[in-house]
Amino acid sequence: MSSAMATRSIRHIPVALRSMNHGRAASARCYSSLYAPVDDGRARRGDPVHDLVGDAEQPGLYGLGVKSIATRNVKRGEVIFHEAGPSTDKPTMHSIQVGVDKHVAIMGEGRYTAHSFEPNTLVKIYEDSSHPIDFVAARDIEEGEQISFDYTTTEWDMGAPFTDAVTGKTCQGFKHLPAAEKLARLREGVLPSHIMRLWIEHELLPQEGPRDGSVKTGE
Repeated sequence: MSSAMATRSIRHIPVALRSMNHGRAASARCYSSLYAPVDDGRARRGDPVHDLVGDAEQPGLYGLGVKSIATRNVKRGEVIFHEAGPSTDKPTMHSIQVGVDKHVAIMGEGRYTAHSFEPNTLVKIYEDSSHPIDFVAARDIEEGEQISFDYTTTEWDMGAPFTDAVTGKTCQGFKHLPAAEKLARLREGVLPSHIMRLWIEHELLPQEGPRDGSVKTGE
């Protein structure tokens, strides 16, 4: 993909698609906020750290998908999105699994965060919070980089697996990872409690199977 395509602003997306996104944005802002850290470690509303851009390599209306890129250099540990949305026991296209049988349908712009097996962002879950999902920079992110996280760190068994465009590997959920990759994620400290619980149940009670059937669908 050309660098021109990679940096196309959302304002260059066809009018009908742009109008739909603007309509969504009014409600999305109620759920998603952009924050910059302050010296005392608290988060405050500050300069946006991302923008939505058109991406012809992803599915979408008029053959143009949407992805999220960093609009400035982002330091490791910065919160990029605080996310919330309706809870459900079934997955949706833009949901994130936050419990053994609980999913949150992301309503803010964090829903455009791409999958990567080498992500620059990790998801932290605070189940009892009004905004239970944080997207946090896992490393320093350079301006212009696509924002991504590893779907297999939050999703146990994906309802619609897909092939990762970069590696050619199937993204199907944590349950289906090789043992070595499961252990690597464990040692990295990126696994939420519901994935740990489902993993333990799957290993110790294989005859009963996991509590949750299927989660996040592919995009």
